[in-house]
Amino acid sequence: HRHAFPVLADLGLRALVFVITDYVGRENAWDVGYGAPPLKHLDWDQLAYWQERGIEVHAHGSSHARLTTMSDAQLQDDLSRSREAIERRLGKSPLAISYPFGIVDSRVMRAARSAGFQLGFGGPSHDGSDPMALGRLAVYPWDPFAIPAVMQAGPLGALARWGARTANRISVVTPWLREQRAERGQ
Repeated sequence: HRHAFPVLADLGLRALVFVITDYVGRENAWDVGYGAPPLKHLDWDQLAYWQERGIEVHAHGSSHARLTTMSDAQLQDDLSRSREAIERRLGKSPLAISYPFGIVDSRVMRAARSAGFQLGFGGPSHDGSDPMALGRLAVYPWDPFAIPAVMQAGPLGALARWGARTANRISVVTPWLREQRAERGQ
């Protein structure tokens, strides 16, 4: 929001941002910092400002939990709460969800459709054959492959996709690590 959003808005380019609604305006306590300081998520006023300038706000769930491990009731609650919070706070219902950790299965896709989402973004291995399982390639601070064309094809693209898949798989353990730290009082 400090660097990319102003440039995109000034050029009249649209972009999407996916928010974890339980953490809007709060630090990323859902994540394990791995030594990095916690990051603060945008607040509702910031999201409203950028939405007015062409940055679309969509869902990344309510809690950033791994959706495939939730019960049906928990899953529907998480998805519905995230969609409703965005609509209530920003006046526009999100059409898309980016599944936490890029992990999705057919049950989660059905639940997302049922909650009113029309597009779903999974991990880098999704081929886009279903609008609820579109591929996404995360960009990480350590990612040396910042050129989109390189990320799409050839050996460097394969390496970038492998790195994104690996990072997503490792990040799945963050809820467990957070629980372990809480039990030890850290």
